[in-house]
Amino acid sequence: MGWEWRRLGAELKPEPLRNLLAGLVSGSLLLSENLSAGLLIYGGVLSPYLASGLAGLLISTAFLNCLGVNRQGLAYGIATPDSRIYSLLAIVAAAISQSEALVDTGMLGATLLIYWIVTTTSIGVALWLMGRLGLGEWLRYIPYPVVGGFLAATGWLLISGGFNVALGFKLSAASLDRLWNLDSGAKLLVAVVFGLLLWQLGTRLNRVWITPALLFSGLVGAHLIRLGLGASLVEAAQAGWFLPKLTPRLIFFWNWPAIPSIDWALLWPQFAVIPVLILLAAISLTLNLSSLENIEKRELDLNQELQRTGLTNLIMVPFGGFSPGLLSGSRSTLNRLAGASTPLAAWVAAGLMLVAVSLGDLAQWLCKPVLAGLLINLGLLYIDRWVFRSIRLLPQREYWVTIAILGISIVAGFLEAITAGILFSSLTFIVSYCRAPVIRSMVSGAYLHSNIERVEAQQAILRRRGAVLQVVFLQGYLFFGTARRIVAVVRDRLNQRPEEIRLVLLDYQAVTGADSSTAEVFSRFAVELQARSVQLWVAAIAPEYQKPLQPFLQVLPGHQQFPDLNAALQAAEAQLLERYARRPKSLPFALLLPELLGLADDCDVPLQLWQRSQLKDGQVLYQQGDRADTLYWIERGELHLQATEAWEARQVLAGSPCGELAFLRDDTQPQTAIAVGRCTIYALSRSALAELEQSHPSITIALYRWLIHRQSEQLHDQQLRQHYFQTSS
Repeated sequence: MGWEWRRLGAELKPEPLRNLLAGLVSGSLLLSENLSAGLLIYGGVLSPYLASGLAGLLISTAFLNCLGVNRQGLAYGIATPDSRIYSLLAIVAAAISQSEALVDTGMLGATLLIYWIVTTTSIGVALWLMGRLGLGEWLRYIPYPVVGGFLAATGWLLISGGFNVALGFKLSAASLDRLWNLDSGAKLLVAVVFGLLLWQLGTRLNRVWITPALLFSGLVGAHLIRLGLGASLVEAAQAGWFLPKLTPRLIFFWNWPAIPSIDWALLWPQFAVIPVLILLAAISLTLNLSSLENIEKRELDLNQELQRTGLTNLIMVPFGGFSPGLLSGSRSTLNRLAGASTPLAAWVAAGLMLVAVSLGDLAQWLCKPVLAGLLINLGLLYIDRWVFRSIRLLPQREYWVTIAILGISIVAGFLEAITAGILFSSLTFIVSYCRAPVIRSMVSGAYLHSNIERVEAQQAILRRRGAVLQVVFLQGYLFFGTARRIVAVVRDRLNQRPEEIRLVLLDYQAVTGADSSTAEVFSRFAVELQARSVQLWVAAIAPEYQKPLQPFLQVLPGHQQFPDLNAALQAAEAQLLERYARRPKSLPFALLLPELLGLADDCDVPLQLWQRSQLKDGQVLYQQGDRADTLYWIERGELHLQATEAWEARQVLAGSPCGELAFLRDDTQPQTAIAVGRCTIYALSRSALAELEQSHPSITIALYRWLIHRQSEQLHDQQLRQHYFQTSS
């Protein structure tokens, strides 16, 4: 906003005056755009319905601003029939009016009435349902180049529509000879020059008054030229330079008796366009809200706006508002720059629309090429934003998708371009998704262990022999193509180490979906692995994926399916220890401690410093938050360490210490330790440790070394677990 406008706004101290002025500025622009939209839609054979069509556009704008103001705290919000939507509606209207099936042109009004009602109602219901079901955020995932292609194509439609409005006929190869007429050339020149002026000055100067001032200047200039040539308003209108006298004929909207006589064969093919209009409306609203989020520096609720917009479109239909409308990002921004701070500005703009409905005779003062220039300006804004500027923002492949959609709209048509855009979107998604890694990582069982804390000898066996286990972490959506890639990668790993890997574990924790084709691929792979004497296990398959994977799961025995990764790791470790362990599961503490610390056989360990105790099943050894002034050692039994925000649940087996980390740090215990079954515990208090340091320093040093070594191994395992257990969000 320029300093001139800031000074004027500052001089208008009373807030109502500022909002009144902002409403008049915004209303004048909305009025001009609605008039241009009416000319775009109701041309040629439909020109007898221009007055009624304009009335419908203005009534829609009035209702949108009366019912939708102050949405989400946006007191300056302005809503209007969206240019992206009415440019497509113009194509539909032309298709209906030019259809070979049209027999009675007198029924065009009622036919269009039905189509506008169905379209606006469908858009209203669809937007409300999207918001109600919380689907708003999904709209933000529509590929950016596809959105750009849609909007660039809309820009082309508006530019070509501006040409048609200025000329009074559709510009095509068959009508090029009419273009060389001096009158037609002059009309087109005025529209193009005026559109370029609006585009360049509005973009470069960025002043709120530029567009209204240029529109007013263009109209005044047109009348001066008309007076200079000595032509009356009627003569200028007959020549196609000005609009004819338009008296609103609202009876068109309420001509219900004519509805049963409508030829529905004209409408059925056009009803197929409604889903495209719904998608276009949803995309447009998402983009408009995103632009306002940049201004507000906060996130706005898209679902709430979808519901409000849908309801507003539904409510206005019975009152003659048949043109789908949305919250406008550009017009809301302009309203804000003009000084709007309360809903009063939107109400003033709405009132201006209703006044214009009753003063249709004033339309004869409006110059058609000037209004056509406004359409050309809007089209140039879209083309500039999504064709010229996006070349610096988009990767080359995505940019050419945008250009391809625009090219198809020019050569074949907008509906074909939208179809191609949906196809491009699907292909882009498929290609991108197929390139995305479906195997998040693969890790050997030698490095990834369960949450059971075992004695040193058992841990050494798992590190040495754990390579027989290969854990494959899957992610994303699994279907035939991605399943084949998974099988190919795992097969290559097996071929690299054919004698080493004997067990493959597929973890589904980060899988977001799976179809039945995956089951067929994995079933064949399970048979292949069985022939190679390799077991195939699965873990963490969500209940909703059980059904599509059922044929695959039926191939696997029940003992090869696990509810989570930790349970599968525990089972694999049990197999390894059962095969390779060469000593009892637990030893008396008097024999265990010297063996772990590597003490000489004749070394006298002062066991009297350790306090022996018995715990019953479920008895608590220590609570989370207790002072860690004692080091515990499990001779027999098992302890369960409860999960907390910082620590996952763990199991500590016989032969292992417990609570040693907090003891070494002289901290509080991070977890609660609960006995599982009957347990025998040996405890070394801090005072007893001090006595051990005085009487047996060599044993104390060996104890510290072993504890530090154990902590380093556990830290390494914990880091691996945190890395591999992370679920993709």
